[in-house]
Amino acid sequence: MDIDQYGSANVFNWSHQHLTDILTRGNKRIIQDPLIANAFKAIKREDFVREPNQSKAYQDQQLEILNNQFMTQPTTVAQILQLLHPRESKKYLDIGAGSGYVAALLGFITGEQGKVYTLERNQYIAEFARQNILKYPNLAGIVQVVFKDGQEGYAEKAPFDFIHSSVAFTTVPSIIKNQLVVGGRMTVPTTNNDLRLIERVSPTDFDERIYEGFIFTEAQDGIE
Repeated sequence: MDIDQYGSANVFNWSHQHLTDILTRGNKRIIQDPLIANAFKAIKREDFVREPNQSKAYQDQQLEILNNQFMTQPTTVAQILQLLHPRESKKYLDIGAGSGYVAALLGFITGEQGKVYTLERNQYIAEFARQNILKYPNLAGIVQVVFKDGQEGYAEKAPFDFIHSSVAFTTVPSIIKNQLVVGGRMTVPTTNNDLRLIERVSPTDFDERIYEGFIFTEAQDGIE
């Protein structure tokens, strides 16, 4: 997305309100879904950014969390959530918690009758995500941060209505796809620099659509 078309991209001109307006208002808005729009309005990116990057919280760029792991830029998050089409009162799996920002957005969307399990393989980043999510007391019983390698999903809590991955796979693991309910949807990037939108249409069949131009860090083995 070319954000310069909206005016100066200088970080000092950006704020939570400005970013939200760009994502949710006007003819060029990314977010069409009111549920997603309300989540972006309620959850502030500054609450998930480390202190050295606070001044850049609303700039449309990825920001480093720790150990060369990054928060995804907000316009990309918005595009992916539009494709995922999350709904209220559903169960979610989020692979790659990072800062906890996406999990918090999903937690706000699903509400008190839903649940979000967000997996993180780095213990320090998992704790960072957990502390960030605690800034929103209403999410305490909805979003659970799990210190776990997410490459095989979370079978103990399956099936899920929605699965979102922030890490790329060479091929989408069948073990994760099979944790979707029939009718469930999944967004997962691959190392081909694309995003796969997968819907389980029957117990044995999946519909898959490919969207080019999404670059994410490849999934890593184990915990650390």
